[in-house]
Amino acid sequence: RNTYTSKVKLTSDEMEKQMQLKRNSMLYHFSKTGKQTKRSSAEECDDSTTRVTRSTVVEQDDDWIIDMSAANCEVTDIRRLSRYPLEHILTLKQGTRILLLVNVDDDASLFSSKGEFIEEKQKLPRRMIGGKEYYQLRCTLTNVRHNEKVSNGRDELGKLYQLSSFKSDFKTGRAGFHVGFEGCDAVREFTWRDVIKHPSTFMFFGAPLSMCRSYDLIFKNTETLINCHHKFMNYYDHFEGDIESCLCLYNSYLAKRATILEKKLDKLKMNFWSTATGFFRNFLCQNHW
Repeated sequence: RNTYTSKVKLTSDEMEKQMQLKRNSMLYHFSKTGKQTKRSSAEECDDSTTRVTRSTVVEQDDDWIIDMSAANCEVTDIRRLSRYPLEHILTLKQGTRILLLVNVDDDASLFSSKGEFIEEKQKLPRRMIGGKEYYQLRCTLTNVRHNEKVSNGRDELGKLYQLSSFKSDFKTGRAGFHVGFEGCDAVREFTWRDVIKHPSTFMFFGAPLSMCRSYDLIFKNTETLINCHHKFMNYYDHFEGDIESCLCLYNSYLAKRATILEKKLDKLKMNFWSTATGFFRNFLCQNHW
């Protein structure tokens, strides 16, 4: 995504302010207040809000040692699920159960008001994430033939699926997948471009992943703080709602940021000693020592 480009010049204070809003948002939408209160912007977050943690959940309501309900995607508590970005959705098989969250404010314009209709059929409670209200809709992948071209590496004719073809299918919106909603005959097609373009409108959650993602490669070959910041801001929206993923992404960002600052410090030290040595030599030459 090109929402934040490296051409945008931000000061250190501006970057720190944006990061503070994201940190607050991560804590806010998993707090008790964040689950119940709608807010208009990230500035309304409060770091002192009581967090919901493992130790604060009633034991009988959280069978997390072997969470078969989450593994079968039968729960609506997204704390027990993982959010699926596009690259993971492309690997899912037909018939996979998904919990789809749709932003209430975008339902009419981007979802043809299907969210409200399906909510009436399924009777699931709404969810608050970062101060925004979402419909929670149970659905199943019903057509993944385009996704299979990516996961199998072959198109419908058995030919090698080229990167250029993937880029073309993505850009034109020709490729995507279909989901069918439980309790009604509603069906919705999502293009790959929809998933990338509207990460805060459509959130796909499913069975928790058996291993933690590594985000270090996102920041590979990043040499400046501004580029590191832009990459974090771009990726964050695609994992919002999944607190574990957000924190892992944030940790990788901090690690890369520390590496960049260390290199800057080492360079300053080398410049200092080079300048000091040169000055001392000039001093000796001028005084004929």
